[in-house]
Amino acid sequence: MEVSLFLIPDGDQVTLFVHLPKAGGSSIRKDRQLNQSAAFYDPPADWEYSHSFTIVRDPYERFLSAYLDFKYNRGMVPDGMSQRQWLDFHIDNDIDNPGSAGHHISSIFHPIHGFKYAKKIFLFDQYPFDRHERPSPPLEELDDSAREGVSTYLERDVYYYKSLLGS
Repeated sequence: MEVSLFLIPDGDQVTLFVHLPKAGGSSIRKDRQLNQSAAFYDPPADWEYSHSFTIVRDPYERFLSAYLDFKYNRGMVPDGMSQRQWLDFHIDNDIDNPGSAGHHISSIFHPIHGFKYAKKIFLFDQYPFDRHERPSPPLEELDDSAREGVSTYLERDVYYYKSLLGS
C-alpha cells in the first residue's frame, strides 16, 4: 500500500517524511529503505520526531507524471480517454482512496497527505537525490484541456508552488 507519512531514523534523530505522490518520494523511500512506520492523514500519537520535511513538485508536472505512470506503467488509463477525462474522473471518484489515481493527483493540501506536518519544504527540481529508475513512458505534453483542469482543481497548489518560486 502506498502511504504518505514515514519516520526516518538517523542516529539519535528521527525525521518525519511527508511523501507527496509524484514528487520524488519513492526515490527517498527506496534510498532509505523505508517500509515501516507509515501512516496516512496524521502521525500516530506515539510517533516522536524532531524534524519534518516534504518535496513539492510543479502541479502540472505532477499531474502529467501521474497520468503517464498510470497510462504506461500501470495500464490503468482506458484507450481513448483524454488527459482531462482521466483527471475529471479521478477527482470526482477516488481522491480519498489511498494508492488510487485520484490520491496521486489530489491537492497536496488534501488531509490524506499530511502536508501540514512538513516544517521544511523542498522543491522537486532542487532536491539532491537519485531519481528512482522506472521504465520511461513515451513523452506526452500536457494538453490544454488538462492544463485548464489542473488550474481549476489544483488552484491552491498552483498558487502555493508559484509562491515558493517567488513568482
